[in-house]
Amino acid sequence: MIRPHGGTLIDCTVTAAARAEVERLADEAPRLPVDRFTAMDALNIAIGAYSPLRGFMAEADYLSVIRQSALAAGSTWTVPVLLHVPAGMATKLRPDGRLTLVDSEAQPFALVQVESVFEVAKREYAKLVFGTADQSHPGVDRLTSLPSTCVGGALTLLREPELENRQYFIRPSETRKLFAEREWKSVAAFHTRNVPDRAHEYLQKLALESADGLFVHPIVGWKKAGDFSQRAQFETYEALFEHYYPRDRVLLGGFYCQVRYAGPREAVFHAIVRQNFGCSHIIIGRDHAGVGRFYGVYDAHRAFDAVSDLEIVPLRFAGPFYCRRCGGIVTDRTCPHGGDDVSEISGTLVRKHVVNREAVPEYLLRPEVFDVLERLATEEAFVR
Repeated sequence: MIRPHGGTLIDCTVTAAARAEVERLADEAPRLPVDRFTAMDALNIAIGAYSPLRGFMAEADYLSVIRQSALAAGSTWTVPVLLHVPAGMATKLRPDGRLTLVDSEAQPFALVQVESVFEVAKREYAKLVFGTADQSHPGVDRLTSLPSTCVGGALTLLREPELENRQYFIRPSETRKLFAEREWKSVAAFHTRNVPDRAHEYLQKLALESADGLFVHPIVGWKKAGDFSQRAQFETYEALFEHYYPRDRVLLGGFYCQVRYAGPREAVFHAIVRQNFGCSHIIIGRDHAGVGRFYGVYDAHRAFDAVSDLEIVPLRFAGPFYCRRCGGIVTDRTCPHGGDDVSEISGTLVRKHVVNREAVPEYLLRPEVFDVLERLATEEAFVR
């Protein structure tokens, strides 16, 4: 099976033998309440989804990532994974100290060994990672709201933070075991923050023509208002799989992470994560991880041209869209038509139809998918 990025699947979960001592240290350390965004990053570090990271980035790694798209040791890494702390707390922290992360219920869930306390120049971060400092970009807007001081250091996970729809949470060690049990030698990953439209289905089945299995791994952490809800994502995919996919060749799991809206850089990050989960390929479609008009349609495709140390293979698919003259879902590589003959298929268009309770063309959504969204109603189908 494909190796994890860096060669080793990291596991920072506390062992039974060390638990009593780590809990004692956590009780004695200063406590930092963190939001769900940070809690999910801590969880992904601990379970190896972010291998080779063993903790939140120290200053040297952070600067190397934003400037060279690589960790200080040289491995490709494209987005910062930072622990932001209030300035008042930062003054009390020193290298070789410790910091306990607590959830919304004020319960400790991770212990950080402090290695670095540093300041982030937010404008430089925004320009290099998002390609813009415009606050209408949701990633820039979130960054602006955070403290500038960060703490880097290895972490130990005491327990999993609270997760919605916990049945869809699968660790990389578990997916690798499942792929092996199913004898999937090649696995195509599909990343999405939307519900499945017919274009998604086209790309997934195109990948399944050559891969042994398909791992649909929707991102289900923090998202901007108006994005599809976690419940909508899972329930629509279950409906699609029940009626239109061979169940022994697909696996659905949640990527409990936060959407960064970092376009090309985030596309490479998504590939790294799916390599850690054991996938040999990842589908990279139109405007992968993009938002608004901040990135070119195929910038994410080109982002992989400069990457040489990933084993996962990007499947750089064009389109797709619906063509009336061709009578089906096509791409600009297979269809010569344009104008009134073709219709766009996008998450934005799906949202518009659902919100306005308009009739949905069959080329856009399977009726079983629309039935789920109609049942959930607007309040449960979207992030508010």
